[in-house]
Amino acid sequence: MAVLSDYLEWRGDLELERDPLNEVDCMLLAWISYVDFEEILFRDIRKNTFRTVADNYLGVYHLEEELKRNLFYRTAGAFLVDAAARKRFEKCRIVDYQADFSKEREEQFTALTFAMTRDTDLVVFGGTDNSLIGWKEDFNLTYMSEIPSQIQAVDYLNKMIRKRRKKIIVIGHSKGGNLAVYAGMKAAKALKKFITKIYNFDGPGFDQKTIESEEYQQILPVITTFVPQSSIVGMLFGHKEQFVVVKSVQHGIIQHDLTSWEISANHFIRMDGVDNMSLMTDEAISGWIEKMMPQEREQFLNAVFEILKASEASTLEELAKLSPKKINAMITAMNSLDEEQKKILKHVTKKLLDSSGVALTKHVQKVGKMLPKIKGGRK
Repeated sequence: MAVLSDYLEWRGDLELERDPLNEVDCMLLAWISYVDFEEILFRDIRKNTFRTVADNYLGVYHLEEELKRNLFYRTAGAFLVDAAARKRFEKCRIVDYQADFSKEREEQFTALTFAMTRDTDLVVFGGTDNSLIGWKEDFNLTYMSEIPSQIQAVDYLNKMIRKRRKKIIVIGHSKGGNLAVYAGMKAAKALKKFITKIYNFDGPGFDQKTIESEEYQQILPVITTFVPQSSIVGMLFGHKEQFVVVKSVQHGIIQHDLTSWEISANHFIRMDGVDNMSLMTDEAISGWIEKMMPQEREQFLNAVFEILKASEASTLEELAKLSPKKINAMITAMNSLDEEQKKILKHVTKKLLDSSGVALTKHVQKVGKMLPKIKGGRK
């Protein structure tokens, strides 16, 4: 039952020249991308080795305090520090970092480029951070044909390929996985030849129109999506690429934490498919989304976030620590919605409950049909 921390112990002494970059290395770098690098990088990119960046991290952040934060990616900094101490990553450098945040555009975007070997770079698109704006942008995927971070991702990948002219592996976790696939799909035609692999770690897919497009089909052979056996996020929307189900030591939505995925040597432990809970949740959410028009989804999300705005919280951490006064402010905001907004909230919530009920009934009936076979097979 080995996981990411064990991997560094096992293979941290193997240089990339001896043991080439693999899917577990890529997952590690996707996880490390959750670190806020803004204050810990040198302007001179030649100085930004893993070791110097990790030292800067320890000079700015208190690792023990970071590990206590109520964030699912709170271990990202610890893995940066651990990886920096390993021979495998000592020659790797961070050669570019970009972070953009806009309340007006409802955008939260991060991207990094790692120089891994002499001829290979790795571009990582960051997942959703702790900000409510970041989560709002995620939900906007349900009704927008293109979110701001997707546009940024395409521009960033084109920029880095033109600048570096090396083989590129493009990866990301959660929203970052969606951005990795989207950027590869929309990259300039003349630059796509530099893209050797795209790894989507438990990130959502795309609508039917997108996955049937010529752009998507062209990049399809290099895409691999990895999801845990109880995946929720990675099952959203459509996927036509190679799909790998990974065993996790955790349960439910906690499996979205990459550090819980099981590893053997230099690869993940595969499973035959996702479990019934994942299928049921996907059916409930997909059915819910399909029953709504894009305009309904937009109105519903805007109403929900209008209520959240009244809390004056800007992050999930702040939202989890609301005072009674702030909670009352949210209740007041909900009661102050106009009649159309209230109607949308009630209507869409009912659709979610209905869709969940249909999915649950379907799976209960499925289990019921299996029971006689199970009992009959016993001796």
